[in-house]
Amino acid sequence: MKFRLSWAELFPFGNECRINDENFAFPAKQVLTASESFEPGKYFYKRSGATGRTPLWRIPSADSTKMSCFILRGGTYGIARDDTPPKLTLSGVSGKVSFALVDPESSIDDSRVRCIIDGEVGIPEYEYEEDGGTIWTQSKLSSGKHRVEFEAANRAGMLKTWDTTVTIP
Repeated sequence: MKFRLSWAELFPFGNECRINDENFAFPAKQVLTASESFEPGKYFYKRSGATGRTPLWRIPSADSTKMSCFILRGGTYGIARDDTPPKLTLSGVSGKVSFALVDPESSIDDSRVRCIIDGEVGIPEYEYEEDGGTIWTQSKLSSGKHRVEFEAANRAGMLKTWDTTVTIP
């Protein structure tokens, strides 16, 4: 696999590519492109520590023969696989539904979180610090059972949908 930076061509070692060191800051955002086709399950990461990985946002493209992401600093970058979709927990409290989404590998893509409650669009407010948040509806939900249709994806593009019932006390 070959990596390309918008102003230079880089050659990897193993499945990773090192660009200067961690303290090197580019004067502007750069585009890192890998000559590897995108498919759900693949995501870019920046190495953090000896074994850690920080997931990066992939730049959407009509050209599926390569993958790109933005980078701001030097470091070690690579592509990994995450074939496991996010996990969802729902709870009903005081006229509203709260949710938690967890994806320990490639993280949640908050642009791909959708929700419908009782046939009406809900607005899931995703908070990174809490791994979830509240689903806002036009009016307070009444006590009883409510149908919740939920959809979420991780940064590797693994999408999952849920169709369940939540009870508001």
